[in-house]
Amino acid sequence: MTRNLKYYFTNNFGGGGTNVSRVYNYYKLIKNTNIGILLNYFYLETNFKKTPSFNTKELNLLKNHNGKLIEFLNNFGEQNIRNGQFSNSFNIINGDFNPKVFLDSGAGNLLKELGYTNISQRNSSEIINRVEFFFKENVKLFLNFANKHKVDIVVGLDYADKGTYKQKENHNNNYINAKKKLINDFSKQKKLIKETIKFIQSNNFFPKIFIPIHGKKTADYVYYFKNLLKLEKEENFKFDGFAIGGIGRTETIEICKILENLKKIDSSRDFHILGASGIKKIINLVYSGANSFDCHTPWRRASDGEASFLIPMLDKELNIIDNNESFGYKKLKLLSNNFNCDCYICLNYSLSKIKSLYKVKGEDNYFAKILLYFHWIHQYDRLLKKIKKLTNEIQLIDFIKKIPNTKLKKTILNDINKIKSYKSSI
Repeated sequence: MTRNLKYYFTNNFGGGGTNVSRVYNYYKLIKNTNIGILLNYFYLETNFKKTPSFNTKELNLLKNHNGKLIEFLNNFGEQNIRNGQFSNSFNIINGDFNPKVFLDSGAGNLLKELGYTNISQRNSSEIINRVEFFFKENVKLFLNFANKHKVDIVVGLDYADKGTYKQKENHNNNYINAKKKLINDFSKQKKLIKETIKFIQSNNFFPKIFIPIHGKKTADYVYYFKNLLKLEKEENFKFDGFAIGGIGRTETIEICKILENLKKIDSSRDFHILGASGIKKIINLVYSGANSFDCHTPWRRASDGEASFLIPMLDKELNIIDNNESFGYKKLKLLSNNFNCDCYICLNYSLSKIKSLYKVKGEDNYFAKILLYFHWIHQYDRLLKKIKKLTNEIQLIDFIKKIPNTKLKKTILNDINKIKSYKSSI
């Protein structure tokens, strides 16, 4: 029914807390999945204004590493294991694990750092000029990093917004106006895209290149996409896929409308959904043509103060589990220790054990958060494998109708019916 489906778990190695980098001590817990990793160049490179909070030593070592990025991360985790820097509750897993690596630029963070620093001293035009110069200079550095470390897919450097702001950046009109101008003006984005094409055509480039698509409304995304395809013809170049951004707070049905329009124009290549791929959205997004996903929600839910457990919907044989709370979030402390799940995590670490690890500080607490995170990841993997087995729309609808979570089932079916009606109008 669809092309190859792929989910990438997000990890900001180089930034964030120490539990972020500890993922590589334990990530062989998902080695039997088809899950990849999405990493963020903003945190992997130390040349930006923002100095990473953690892993500065490792990032300096990365500069001298000439192999694949995934090899470096594997070595990092294995070295930690050899040095005894892991939870005593972890059952060490042998063997290789080399998941696909999807490299995003982290342009939203970079734009924030460049655009907001000393904002009171500059007007919008000064901000734009400063940002444009820096971004253009960094296209080559970014793509060279991706090529040097043989990532599998890289998203072209663009002007992009952030999903969340921890300070008051979005309250300053100079910053807001500059940001909107850079992101929404295709002529400005076009300059970066042409630099990207120029670099790839001049080098033996290894990764696949996905180019971002921006907009506010569906019509904006269509306009942007048509301009991208026009640029491809002008430059005699074809991107491997497209990444739809700026949709973190967009309703599922609206994302589906964007996809339906883009797919009608060109359905020959992959569409990646940047960030907005909560597990409850996946079925509808696949139905409308997306086949590549990432989402930071599982990490947030697993690592927040009270920790949330994802109620599973599929067992290891991809059969539906009869639970009317399936794909719902439940606070770990409210979950019975007798709750049954047959993912690798739950088979090897009981809920009572995970709860006890959460209650302490230090390595065991980090490990508990990572265990819950990877429990979520196993369900993403199973859902995509299940959908891939469905060969036509009839089978997909039949699968949806068997979802035991009545509210979720109703929402998914309602959105599909709306999309069917919408498709006939475009």
